[in-house]
Amino acid sequence: MGESWDATDIKICLAPGVKLGGRVATKRDGRRIYSLLALDDFTIAPEEVIAALQRYGGGRVDAQEYLQHRAAKRVVARYMRGDEVRADPHLAEYMAVQRSTDAEKREKLSSGDDQEPDSLTPR
Repeated sequence: MGESWDATDIKICLAPGVKLGGRVATKRDGRRIYSLLALDDFTIAPEEVIAALQRYGGGRVDAQEYLQHRAAKRVVARYMRGDEVRADPHLAEYMAVQRSTDAEKREKLSSGDDQEPDSLTPR
């Protein structure tokens, strides 16, 4: 996800040494990062976009900080209105999927299958 909460972009982080031709990238930890789309470009809520990416991304979606930021804004708004403050369902679902994916990875590694899952990098 993007670095700014006001203009959050969906970004793809490729394996070290991999490039996409004709696109400008930034670099972090030796990996090229390309901006794909802004979350504002979708007609559905950002949480729904993230949920879809997470569902099909095999645990490679990093949106926890962004979802925490959005959840905190909603909690403050509820508190200011005098409403009941409760856990954010989008953040809770994201965390549950992350825990499940992490458990599956640990299980695969402990069963002797020490191969990393296929990444989203082009071949």
